[in-house]
Amino acid sequence: CKFSIELKNFPPDLSGEPINPDLSGLPEIGGIWNGGIVAGIENASSTGADILLMSLDEWSGFTSDVRNIIQEEEADGWHLPTEEEAKILHKTFSGSSLDELNETIEGLRNGDPLLDIEKRYVYDHNGSIYAFGFKTSSKFLQAGSTVKYKIRLVCSADYDAG
Repeated sequence: CKFSIELKNFPPDLSGEPINPDLSGLPEIGGIWNGGIVAGIENASSTGADILLMSLDEWSGFTSDVRNIIQEEEADGWHLPTEEEAKILHKTFSGSSLDELNETIEGLRNGDPLLDIEKRYVYDHNGSIYAFGFKTSSKFLQAGSTVKYKIRLVCSADYDAG
């Protein structure tokens, strides 16, 4: 699934329905919402949208430890990003967007860890652990077994405009 805004009522049917959905309360990409960082929005309509959240929490570990490290969070609906979700995170937060996001995280004053442009973050590639970074030139490659990686989890949440 691609994260983009869809206009459900376009072209208008002339029955008095609005052309654009009312998304005035929709969280912004890069903002903090429901305890996570808004990384993507899809299926936006007048009734709501699907939001991809990235965790404010961060963990570190070797690929062999990743599943044990995230076990508790998985029970709460968080998971390793899929390759598609990792590409959304990279596209959304590489370059100057990463600096803006880190300023937002610092502004919370909760001591939440900042995203590190020098580190690589793991994702799930069909059951194998792969990694990517937030540098604009980052490659999406299989993770090595002797390197410690960063872990940021994602989850999907529903935004209800009603």
